[in-house]
Amino acid sequence: KNYILFLGTSWPWEEEKVLDLLDNEINKNKKLYKEVRIIYRPHPLRQKKTNLYKKRWINIKYDPQINKNYFISRLMPDLEYYPKLLNNCLFAMGGLTTMLIEASIFQKIYLAIGFDDKKSFLNQEMALKWFPHLQEINRLKNVKISLSENDLINKFRSTFKTYNKKMSSINELDYFLSFKTKNYSKNLVKCIERILK
Repeated sequence: KNYILFLGTSWPWEEEKVLDLLDNEINKNKKLYKEVRIIYRPHPLRQKKTNLYKKRWINIKYDPQINKNYFISRLMPDLEYYPKLLNNCLFAMGGLTTMLIEASIFQKIYLAIGFDDKKSFLNQEMALKWFPHLQEINRLKNVKISLSENDLINKFRSTFKTYNKKMSSINELDYFLSFKTKNYSKNLVKCIERILK
């Protein structure tokens, strides 16, 4: 079945509230979305104590690989599995996680949440503003950042209508992955030196 992949982050914020909005959006617009589902893959090392698996949505299913045991024992999931999950999704979305790099490698659109959830100190707006490694993600053409709940719904709808466009970002990724680009590598070294002091 067609699915959109929603990727959770390790730091705590109200990602379930965003999933509530998306579930409602799909429910209200069945003619557009038809049988599409969102596969929710919570981060296996999520910091928030959560009643995650008590939540029930109509159009959202949990990734079966990340089950309750991951939150109890803090196991790392099988890394052979998730490339297939990424490769076969219509597009990916979620918090500002390193999985947006993997989505970019697979040339998938990544719809990133970049707004304040009004509840968590370490929300996505704060991460976007203060995390040095996120400062230049706007270089990636496949990454769309939503800055409010309304903006997210609008971008979700428009991305769904155009998801089959391959978003090449291999050249842009080189900026982050290779040390040929002096600005990024210098900034990274400065950040590490600041942390080690």
